[in-house]
Amino acid sequence: MMLKPCIILVNSFHPGNIGSVARAMKTMGLDDLRLVTPKGQITDHSYAMAAGATDVLQQTLIYDDLKSASLDLELLIATSADQRKPERPLLTPEQSAQLCWQPQRVGLVFGGERDGLSLEQIRQCSHLCHIAGNPDYDVLNLSHAVQILCWEVKKARPKESPKQTPVAQDAACLAEIESLLAQWQLQLQLKGNWLDAPAEHQRWQRLRSLIYQQQFSKQDFSLLNGYIRRLCHPSKKQG
Repeated sequence: MMLKPCIILVNSFHPGNIGSVARAMKTMGLDDLRLVTPKGQITDHSYAMAAGATDVLQQTLIYDDLKSASLDLELLIATSADQRKPERPLLTPEQSAQLCWQPQRVGLVFGGERDGLSLEQIRQCSHLCHIAGNPDYDVLNLSHAVQILCWEVKKARPKESPKQTPVAQDAACLAEIESLLAQWQLQLQLKGNWLDAPAEHQRWQRLRSLIYQQQFSKQDFSLLNGYIRRLCHPSKKQG
């Protein structure tokens, strides 16, 4: 069984847009909607705009931050109208949709209607998707952007055949990667507040980006984690 991607809205503002997003998802066969610190709650207006996609709204979960909303995911793709965002592989909607059907669980992340995603939120994602529009007015309504990505995801979905579908590689989830990075960061801080210098902090953010862009299997991740643990907690010499 193929794992469908989920849609994550961060700081969504208008309740009607939440309903329109649910409708856009259901028409393309998606049903996992997650809200991160929404400014506008799910209201009667949301259900009216969902136009029948009430089941999507009813099972929508709300989270305090992007990290907690993505603990069960292996890959996050941020969306942004600004192509000048940080060092991330820049994808088209078509390329993003192809990644959604690889043997991993993917989240498509959309920012709020007013400010989009913050720099820190984008840095938690491995890729960045840009929907190219009119260069003089390259601004999409939130639900329209979601609809475009959902349509591309639907088009990219391979024909499902239980006998031919490859077994998904047991990929390391984002929670495991974040735990490793937190351990690594703690050790660096214990060695003299190394990350306090602005230049070093910027290098650390770039290293985080490189780690997030890799698609580790659990076996590969365990190997990397093991060596980092040895560096952080060296055992006493035998003798």
